[in-house]
Amino acid sequence: MDSFRLSIFDLFGAIIPGIPMLILIISLFDQSPSNILNLIERTENLSLSTSLLALLFAYLIGFSTQYLSYEVFNQLVPLWGKKRKIGFPISFGKRGEEVSLIREKAPKNYKVLNTFFAHRTMCYNGFFSLLPFGIGIPISNFIKGGLYVDVLVLTLICLIFSFILLRRAVSFHEWSHDLISDSIFVIKKMKKN
Repeated sequence: MDSFRLSIFDLFGAIIPGIPMLILIISLFDQSPSNILNLIERTENLSLSTSLLALLFAYLIGFSTQYLSYEVFNQLVPLWGKKRKIGFPISFGKRGEEVSLIREKAPKNYKVLNTFFAHRTMCYNGFFSLLPFGIGIPISNFIKGGLYVDVLVLTLICLIFSFILLRRAVSFHEWSHDLISDSIFVIKKMKKN
């Protein structure tokens, strides 16, 4: 346990995407409709232990939905067109030998590639988190008999940002494939010389 620590990737890839999902889950069990002020008021009186427990649950939710969000991402990437896929598989595991060669022969490129992988994961997990949140909160409020304008604005913002994040995930996906291909080209060219 001495080496256990949270990284920026854990924060952006799991905790932050887990927060909207946690709020949605809590609001589903709450009998009163929610608006933004209700959500803020509920967090003002949280103790440190309750806040840490909420962050732990947000992390667990974000981490556990990461695989599901990846599967959704895999289904949505082809919708952007063949140009976006560049003829390569969506999974980078199928290019594992090339990635290993980059790690060995071009460590700086490997570091950039890992950054692209992390950003891609953060973006598709954020998309997967904001989309159900943006749809679920107003539906929950409508069923409970109260639909507030601020919730509708929040819904619109969540939906816009979820699709922006999806588009960014596709960009990082493209850049990763480009970096792998370019790095392998340079490595092979250097071997010949």
